[in-house]
Amino acid sequence: MILDLKPLDTIREEDLYLLISDGIIEGKTIEYKRDSYGNTDDSKKEFLKDVSSFANTSGGFLLIGVDAKNGIPAEIPGIEIASIDQEKLRLESILIDNIRPRIQGLKIKEVNLESRSRYVIIISIPQSFVFPHMVTYKKSNKFYSRNSSGSYLLDVEELRNLFGLSGSLVEQARTFRPERLNKIISGETPIPIGTFPKAILHLVPLNPVLSSLQQLSLNPGFIGRRYPDFGPDLRNANSNFDGYVEYNQDFQSQPSYLQVFRTGNMEYVWTRQFMINSDKKLIADIALEKIFLSAVRRLLLIQEFYMNVHPPIFAILSLVGVQGYTVMEYSAKYNNIRIDRDTLLCPEVMLETFNCNIEKEMKIILDVLWNSVGWPECSHYDPSGTNWKGQPLVPQSSLY
Repeated sequence: MILDLKPLDTIREEDLYLLISDGIIEGKTIEYKRDSYGNTDDSKKEFLKDVSSFANTSGGFLLIGVDAKNGIPAEIPGIEIASIDQEKLRLESILIDNIRPRIQGLKIKEVNLESRSRYVIIISIPQSFVFPHMVTYKKSNKFYSRNSSGSYLLDVEELRNLFGLSGSLVEQARTFRPERLNKIISGETPIPIGTFPKAILHLVPLNPVLSSLQQLSLNPGFIGRRYPDFGPDLRNANSNFDGYVEYNQDFQSQPSYLQVFRTGNMEYVWTRQFMINSDKKLIADIALEKIFLSAVRRLLLIQEFYMNVHPPIFAILSLVGVQGYTVMEYSAKYNNIRIDRDTLLCPEVMLETFNCNIEKEMKIILDVLWNSVGWPECSHYDPSGTNWKGQPLVPQSSLY
């Protein structure tokens, strides 16, 4: 179906007519509406039912302005409206105010029917992994799902199964870190990475393990061709059993790699910022934070624009091989101590949207990380704890 093959922002009027010529019938993942939803209670309830039912199953598309006969699109009259932007905002507001939890990754796009100055509104609803979503309009508190015949009200047994599956997805995402750390520590990595201390970032979408038919197709050069190199040190790339890997060329000098898994998970491992000076084992704290924050930002961009991954996404930082290390920069501000264990497991942070303040969201990870060397918190944020500054909050002279 054309809606699955092209980015939503590139859909044009001629693409919509392929739905007619191809006979794309209404079903579990697509529904047509000739007219827009009104402001009556019944219209709003129908709209909320239709959208939430997609999110609670496999996701899909709701097309407003397409006329269907017996579920088969017959013509595209579009809708005539004074302000398409206001209409999109109205529909979005209805969804935000009356569905809990909020559906992340939902998009509303208009297609201008140039010959008639009318519009088709396409609402793209992702499959959600924080389901089930409940319609709360006027305290209705109802849950809907979909099958090939359309939306329907969930019964108690189906609800119990959905809640159980949702909880198991969270647990499944959390088990990814220990599984991968065991492999990294035992040397089962995409490239030889040696015994260097390592910082390891995982981005794990909250989705079920996909079958081989559903897994992402990652051809060689997937990221390199469609997105700038992840970093100046990742100059080599190839596909592998897990998906796709980019890595640096010199395995023996601060090696690093980015593994993109077919399931949408990502693993970035780097060994810079760890050094031994005389008898001291040191971590360049600001440099490590900068790489970490930049990596989260860029990996999220890859997932959003090139992998069709949807939030929520767990961001997870781990440090391996760091027993006896302490921080290098501005060490006089606190009574620094040495890390007392080999592996540090920072808390997982769940990102509910791609549009979040990454620096603010990641602060809890950095706070806990530097707790391990005696700092009460990461000292490189402004007083609001919102913006990372990359420098001490007080002059160097006042640290003593």
